[in-house]
Amino acid sequence: MAWSVAVLDQGISNWFERTYRRNLYEYDVYWGDRETDYGVPYTHGTYAAMAAWSVNPALDFIDLRVMSPSDSVSYYDAEAGLSRLITLSNQGYGIGAVNLSWGGPSSFSSVTNAINELAGRGIYAVAASGNHGNRSSFDTPFYPASMSNVIAVGAHDGTGTPVDWSQNDSRITVLADGTDVPVPGINGTSFAAPQVASTVATLQAYARYGLGRPLTLAEMKDSLQLGGNGPRSAPDPADGRTRYFLHTHQGSVDYFVGRYLLPSFDPLSYIASYSDLTTLYGTHGAAGLAHFLGSGAYEGRAVTFDGLSYLAANLDVADTLGVSATAGAAHYLSSGRSEGRRSSFDHWNYLAANPDLIAPLGTMNTMSARHYLQNGRAEQRPTAGFDPLRYIASYGDLIGAYGLRNTAGAVQHYVTSGRGEGRQASFDAMGYLAVNRDLLTAFGIDTTAATRHYIANGYRERRVTLFDSYRYLASNTDLIAALGTGSTAAAEHYVRNGIREGRGMGFSAEDYLGANLDLALAFGSDSAGAIRHYVQHGWREGRQTRIDPAAASVSESSTDLPANSTTSGRVAVGGTVTGRFTAPAYYSDTDWFRIRLLAGQGIQITLTGRPTGALTIGGQYLALYHPSGWSVAYSYGTYNSNTTTLTYTAPAAGDYHIAAQGYVYPASWNQPTVPQPYTLAVTARRSAAPLAGPDDGAGLLAAAV
Repeated sequence: MAWSVAVLDQGISNWFERTYRRNLYEYDVYWGDRETDYGVPYTHGTYAAMAAWSVNPALDFIDLRVMSPSDSVSYYDAEAGLSRLITLSNQGYGIGAVNLSWGGPSSFSSVTNAINELAGRGIYAVAASGNHGNRSSFDTPFYPASMSNVIAVGAHDGTGTPVDWSQNDSRITVLADGTDVPVPGINGTSFAAPQVASTVATLQAYARYGLGRPLTLAEMKDSLQLGGNGPRSAPDPADGRTRYFLHTHQGSVDYFVGRYLLPSFDPLSYIASYSDLTTLYGTHGAAGLAHFLGSGAYEGRAVTFDGLSYLAANLDVADTLGVSATAGAAHYLSSGRSEGRRSSFDHWNYLAANPDLIAPLGTMNTMSARHYLQNGRAEQRPTAGFDPLRYIASYGDLIGAYGLRNTAGAVQHYVTSGRGEGRQASFDAMGYLAVNRDLLTAFGIDTTAATRHYIANGYRERRVTLFDSYRYLASNTDLIAALGTGSTAAAEHYVRNGIREGRGMGFSAEDYLGANLDLALAFGSDSAGAIRHYVQHGWREGRQTRIDPAAASVSESSTDLPANSTTSGRVAVGGTVTGRFTAPAYYSDTDWFRIRLLAGQGIQITLTGRPTGALTIGGQYLALYHPSGWSVAYSYGTYNSNTTTLTYTAPAAGDYHIAAQGYVYPASWNQPTVPQPYTLAVTARRSAAPLAGPDDGAGLLAAAV
C-alpha cells in the first residue's frame, strides 16, 4: 500500500506531477471535479507539495483542492475536504499526515470535529501558524494551528532564528525553514509546515508497519523534539529568551528508530516475513532495517514472521535456542526455511483450546507463543482441539457468516467475541444423526460429516437437531450408571446400540409427577425438569414412576363416605370407583373422593347410575374442590338422565376433591333400590395447556429448534 501526505490546499499542478511525482488521488472540492490543475503551474498548493517532497521523495500525495484562486478557504470547503479524507481512510488509503497551510482567527466546529476524527485515527493535522507576527510580542497561531491536537509549525530564517512575521508562542511544536522554500523568493509558514508534515507521515509509516500501531500525538511531538533534546532556535525577539525546537527530519527519524522502533522491531523477523528479502539479505539484519526504513514501510510491508511463534511450532529448536524471537528468526533464515519447517504457531487455536488465557494474553501471536513456550508446554496445555465446525453449527448467524469454508474465521470469532458472549461449541452431531435416520444411513456415525451436512443443508432444511437424551436415559435406567447424564453419550449409545436393541423412549413425565406430589409442586408443568430429576436423583432414590389407577383408587366401603376432605375415598386419573348413595327418600347423599392432579392436566369426571341404562339416580350433581377448599367447577345432571359429566384443567398441582351427589327416589317411583349404586370414573383429556417442557418431544425422539 502506498503511503501519503494529504495536501488540502490550492491544488497541485500537473507540472509538479510530471516533474516530481504523480498524485495518488486528487479531487477539486472547490469546483467539484477530479482535476485540481486550473492552468497555473506554480500554485500555493504546488509549492507546499514541493516543500514536502524535498524532505522525503518516497511519499505519495493526496491532493484535495479546498482553496480559491484568491488564496482563501471557506469553512465548508475545508470541512468537505477533511470529510473526503476520512472517507479515503475508510477505503484503506495510507494517510500519514494532513498538511493545512492556511488558517484564520475564527474556529468552526465542523472543521474541528473532522480534524478530531482524523486525529483519533492517528492521522494528525500539521498546520501553519500564520504570517502576521511581529518582533515585539508573542502571537497566537491561527486556527487550526491553535488546536491542542494539531501540530503547529512556525518558521525560522534557515539559520535557526525565528522570523519576525511567524505567529509563534508556546503552542508551536517546531519551527521549520520558511524563507526561500521551496524555491528562492517563496516565504511563509505555509511552506514550513509541509516539511514537518512529511516527517510526521514518515514516522507514522514506520510506526504503522514497524510497531503495528500509529504513534500517539505525544509520541509524535516527542519524536519531533527528539525527546526534548532537539536543536533549538535562537531566542524569540519577543522576549529574548524563548527558544523553539527546530525541525530536523533525519534527527527525528533517528530518534524514533532508537526510542520506539528497535525495542520491538526485529529486522531478522522483517526479512523472514518476505521471500524476496530472505533471498536478498539472509541474516543481514542491518540490511533488513535499511530496507524497511528506505522503502518497505512506504510499501506497506509489516512484520508478519514471529520468531517466538516459529519456536513454538518447532520445539526441538526452542529446546536449543530458548525463548528468543531474534534467535528463532535467525534459525529460520539460516536453516529452517530450507528444511521446510513450519513458520508459525497457531495462536488462535491455542487460545480457543485454552479460553482461560484469552483475557490475560489478548490476541497477539507473540504473547500466545511466549506463554506456550514458558508455561503452556510445561502445563501440558493443548495447542488445538477447538472444533470450529461444531461452533459454526451451533449458531445460525455463524452458519451464514462462515459456512464450511471459513473455519479460521470462526476460531477467531470465538476468541475475540464469542466466548465473551457466552457462546460455546454445543452442536451435538451424534444427536443430529439420532433424530435423522436418513443421515444415519448415509453417514453412519461420522459426526464430522453430520456436522458439515447441517451447516450446508440441514439448517436450511430446518431439520431437527435435539435428541431427548434425558428421556432416553429415564426410559432405560440401566444406561444411567453406565453413561452418566451426558447428552452426547446417550445419543451415541442410541445410534450405536439402542436402535438395534429396540430401546424405547416411553418414560412419562406426567406419570412421574403424578406419583410424586412433592415433585409436581416443585416442577409444575416443566416436564423436562421432571425427567432430568428422575435421571439425576429419582431412580437412585427408588421413586415411583407411575401410579396404577386401579391400585390407587379406593371405592366406598360399607361405611358411608363423608362430604369433606377427611374422606378415605380415592380415585386416580384413569381409575374407576363405586359407591352408594344412602339417604332417606326424597333426600340426597354426597360422597367425596380425593384426586391428585398436575398443573395443566385435563380430566373428565363421569358419574353413572347402575345398572347401565337404568334410571337409578335422580338429581345427580358433581363438583370439584381446590386443594385450598373452594369449589372450582360443578355440573348438574339433566332431567331423565343417568349420567353426569364434568371437565376441568388444573392450573396447579395438588390434591383436589370430587364431590359426587345423588337423589334417592321413594320406592313407588320407577322401582328404585335403596341404597342407590353409582360408578365414578376419571379419564384424562387433552387440555388447553398440555404438560410440556423445552425438550419435550411429545413422545418422539426429538424436539424442533
